[in-house]
Amino acid sequence: MRFEVTFRHLTPRPDLRDRANELYGRLAHFLDPAARGMLIVDASNGRARAELLVATGGETHKSVGEAGELRAAVDAAFHGIVDPLRRHKERRKDHGRGRTAPSSF
Repeated sequence: MRFEVTFRHLTPRPDLRDRANELYGRLAHFLDPAARGMLIVDASNGRARAELLVATGGETHKSVGEAGELRAAVDAAFHGIVDPLRRHKERRKDHGRGRTAPSSF
């Protein structure tokens, strides 16, 4: 699982990078080993915005968090991605269920 954090219009902050890595680690049970994640943190016009992109299992999921503070925006972006990833995992897990084997006479 690769994860990358990009900062726009502000200097990189190690505390935000560490927080983002911690939150991405919590998503591990929803992701396959080949998953890739990218977080773009932007601070402009007095608002903090965090855009999270996660590519797993052939699909790309996106979540955007906006708040007055950078940490709150990052937390909101990660909070918004949990449900789509959970649904994706359930669809993968349910694939093939419900089929019955052909009966033999």
